[in-house]
Formats: sequence, C-alpha cells, structure tokens
Amino acid sequence: MKRLPLPVIAEDKANHFTYGAAIYSLSCVLFTLLHIEPVLYSLIVVAVIAALKELHDKYTPGSTPDFMDWVWTMLGCIPTLLVQFIK
Repeated sequence: MKRLPLPVIAEDKANHFTYGAAIYSLSCVLFTLLHIEPVLYSLIVVAVIAALKELHDKYTPGSTPDFMDWVWTMLGCIPTLLVQFIK
C-alpha cells in the first residue's frame, strides 16, 4: 500500500507557529494571575505582537513582511485554546 507524503511546512512558518503558541501560553498565565479573562486578551496580545513583527520586517533591510507569517503565528494559539476548552 502506497503512503501519501506528509505536507512539508517551511521552517519559517513552523517558527511563527511555535512563537505564537509560546506567546499565547505565557500571556494566558499572566492574565490568569492578574484575574483577567485570559482567552480574548491573550489572542489580542498575539495578534498585536505578530502584526508589529511584520511591520518591523517592512522596515528592516533584507526582510519582507508576509501576511501568512501573521496567520501562522495566530494558528499557534490553537493547541492551547483546545486544551483550555477541553478541560
């Protein structure tokens, strides 16, 4: 039986996913400690940081902003979101 090849994710996109997951998780911990609802505010934090990073890339020589980098950073929030809603 022939197996289908697994999709390959570019290292840059995988890094954005990982950073999004880390930022989201850390901001959830911070907002929980401050007794603030973590889900919405953490998503906003990740979205703003990812947008600022892409804005920084626009003005950095040798870097190019990419909307898909922002999307992959936001996708990094999904694993922690799933854990929050499953528990």
